[in-house]
Amino acid sequence: MPEHFSKRYGHRQRIPPIREAAPDSVRVGLREVLENLGFTTPSSQRRVICQVLRARPDPSNWSEYPNIETEVDGLVHDVQWYTFYDLCEKLNKLEEIQSKGEIDDYSGTVFAHDMNQIFSEENVVYRFSEDGYIYPVGSEEFEEATNTATSLLDDSEFAAPLEQFQKALGFRNSLPPDHPNATKEAANSLEAVLQIIAKKPGMSLPQIITNSELGYDSHVERVMKEVYGLGCAVQGGRHASVGGLIPTAYDSDWVIHCAAACIKYAVSKYRE
Repeated sequence: MPEHFSKRYGHRQRIPPIREAAPDSVRVGLREVLENLGFTTPSSQRRVICQVLRARPDPSNWSEYPNIETEVDGLVHDVQWYTFYDLCEKLNKLEEIQSKGEIDDYSGTVFAHDMNQIFSEENVVYRFSEDGYIYPVGSEEFEEATNTATSLLDDSEFAAPLEQFQKALGFRNSLPPDHPNATKEAANSLEAVLQIIAKKPGMSLPQIITNSELGYDSHVERVMKEVYGLGCAVQGGRHASVGGLIPTAYDSDWVIHCAAACIKYAVSKYRE
């Protein structure tokens, strides 16, 4: 079947990426995908949705329309946004969902493939990965930076900062995400890298930059200090005032992205 007109000719409404939400269009899309996979009646959809949510089907609803239809609509639309993505993951794990055919050059289920298309069309930042779980995706630059930093830290010498950086990504990717801890761990990881390179365990990042001859560009040093400063200022951070900063998704992604770039710079220069 050919793609729709807008895809064929590259037309798309420009809307900001949707984070920490499951818009109605995506929830409607879930039911559309289930229908395309053979769950064509409200009762068949209710059966699998109640199964994974561990919810009791309303015994007073017998007729498909409007009773069970309205019940299923409520099950899909009334849950919190992160519970909706839990629901998608759990549906994807059901054997009868996994057995619904295959797609060439795609290792996941048809369900995951079709939901990813809907996520993309609705500009939602979440995607099914090959492991069957949903993760937020960043820009290509973000993904490349974090993958590079993780690869460079995959060495026994940098085991501690690698663990911290992976924690930062884990907090970012959790549902719901934990932006304060993602921000703190990314900053901690960068600081730990400099402590190892400068051979100054326990010294803070600004002190290392001031008291060590690392030979870094002054602009890079400024970014490193900004990353460290945000990591310390967040709620629960080591230098946070009462309450502290509560970072948004954009804040934590900026810190993680910059920390990754700084880690690449520092480790690559160290290994020259």
